[in-house]
Amino acid sequence: MATPEQMPGEPKTTERGVFVREVVHVELTPHEAFRLFTEGIADWWPLEEGYSYGGDRARDVFLEPFAGGRFYERFVDGDELQVGTVTICAPPNRIQFTWRSPDWQADTEVEV
Repeated sequence: MATPEQMPGEPKTTERGVFVREVVHVELTPHEAFRLFTEGIADWWPLEEGYSYGGDRARDVFLEPFAGGRFYERFVDGDELQVGTVTICAPPNRIQFTWRSPDWQADTEVEV
């Protein structure tokens, strides 16, 4: 988790790795924002712009809003690729999940 003194977007290196904090303000209630980020991820995730492990096979992206839930893509042929796992889910205040590309050395941890 980023420390309060860290400026948004400024990387911070610690013994656990590199942390980046970004702040985004949206004009939604916390419940609406949480639902859009999780259950509505397919509405805003830019699959068509190439942000997919499946490339042209990409059809949908999902983030299951519960601890142990999957962050995954579903391809046009029905195959699925899990790219992360929800580690903490406390609606509407917090969701934390791992994210890992097959060619990365370690997981990335995302907290919203």
